[in-house]
Amino acid sequence: MDEQRETLQRIVSTLANKNDEIHNFIDMLNHTIKNVQVNSSNAISELDEEFDGLYSILDEMKGSMANTIQQEEARKIQALQDQLSQCSNALESSEELLELAAQSLDIKDPVEFLKVENIERTVTMASAFRISLKPKVSDSMTHLMVDFALERRMLQAVKFLPGKNSMQ
Repeated sequence: MDEQRETLQRIVSTLANKNDEIHNFIDMLNHTIKNVQVNSSNAISELDEEFDGLYSILDEMKGSMANTIQQEEARKIQALQDQLSQCSNALESSEELLELAAQSLDIKDPVEFLKVENIERTVTMASAFRISLKPKVSDSMTHLMVDFALERRMLQAVKFLPGKNSMQ
């Protein structure tokens, strides 16, 4: 019976030690869970910072590129408005010259007609003959188009950095 008591005592002692090990393991698991939560939160915060940085860069680039497009738009519109103004002035001048020339053609008196003799030179020098009827700029803005296909593929290929073995 003493032998059985000793055996039972060893088993109880071993079981008590095992229980202590299990308690310690449970404490370690709970601590690991808290660390996983903290580290996950930190990883998400860092991820947010990285993406916010990318958003900021994209927003700056978008603003800069939009500004370039708006400047090109303003430049082209100004050039076309200048040309439009020149054409309107030439047309107005030309209509006045047409009216004057038509009146000159109706003059029957040769002496009176000689007084307006230089009308021919004035008409041939009209700005309507010198003005270009081709737009100075094109309406195309294709030179300011963007293609982000490569960048999109690069962003879609972003992966996590390889780290030390995390024991899954």
